[in-house]
Amino acid sequence: MLKAFRLMWCLVVCRNVHSRSAGRHVIELLQEHGAKNVLLHAFNGKPSNALKGVQQGYYFSVPPSIAHSPQTRNEPKNIYISCKVISRIKGIPMQTVYEETTKNALKLFPKLHRFIRKRFNKQSRLNYQN
Repeated sequence: MLKAFRLMWCLVVCRNVHSRSAGRHVIELLQEHGAKNVLLHAFNGKPSNALKGVQQGYYFSVPPSIAHSPQTRNEPKNIYISCKVISRIKGIPMQTVYEETTKNALKLFPKLHRFIRKRFNKQSRLNYQN
């Protein structure tokens, strides 16, 4: 694992780390190496370990499976489920969750700006035509 970590360290601007069942160890390893721009994907560790990551400025993905529903698949079309759960837990509107998570994604993956601009421009044209 350390060899893969070193290779990733050299090649990647944003570190997308699948941390399932290894949350504490992954966060400790990232901290030891001074990691920045980290996205912890599928983190299922303890809140106390997550807090250590938050304090380091790490980001966490929250998959739709957080809803603990057997019908919920972890796929992009179900992202609204994640937003709904986050909205409920934090007591904020879903629109705020959408906006803030989009901002976070753009910080970590700057090339998304091109795609989102194209998508929003296309959607805006469609809305005005209807």
